[in-house]
Amino acid sequence: MEQESFNPGSPGTSHRIQGGHHGAWADPADPPARFHAMRPLPVVRGRDYGRHMRLRKGRLVLFMTAAFVALVACCGVATAATTIHVVERATTDAVTNGSKEDKAGNVLTWHNKVYDAQNKHQVGRDAGYCVRIVVGKSWECSWTTYLAAGSISVQGPFSDTGSTVLSVTGGTGAYAGVDGTMNLKYHNKKGAAFDFIFHLK
Repeated sequence: MEQESFNPGSPGTSHRIQGGHHGAWADPADPPARFHAMRPLPVVRGRDYGRHMRLRKGRLVLFMTAAFVALVACCGVATAATTIHVVERATTDAVTNGSKEDKAGNVLTWHNKVYDAQNKHQVGRDAGYCVRIVVGKSWECSWTTYLAAGSISVQGPFSDTGSTVLSVTGGTGAYAGVDGTMNLKYHNKKGAAFDFIFHLK
């Protein structure tokens, strides 16, 4: 490595230390060429300053609004809690795998029509299965309810004798990305129809 000799006490002398393949700027009065190209930012004063700040704030608001809309549209972010109430008519339920007797491990499958909360007009359908866990008491189930705006999937227990609460595990369409719970209630004593009350968020 070679180094130019210099006298640090000599005023007004520009010094550049040469070493390796980089040059080091040693004299504040003689900056590298790239610094000559830099210009100071314009100073905004008076009414122009106020207009400048309003424009900046307006652009920031537009940017934040656009970002939020994009997040909701792309990621299915729920902005408020939603309750959906439908009634399933259990017309196809059958044990399709296992013993004809009530035994643990039996599999119950179905694909039923789904109606509005008054059980009058069809609004969709569902399909799923349950596995018998405790004979005469409970099943563990997983199914999807298909509605006009999309589908909602749930998982959880079904009781032979009363209401249960299942977890919402996801959805599609308008319900993409949702979670929450579903209250499962007997719509009649015969167990021929059931209320599905989704609480989505």
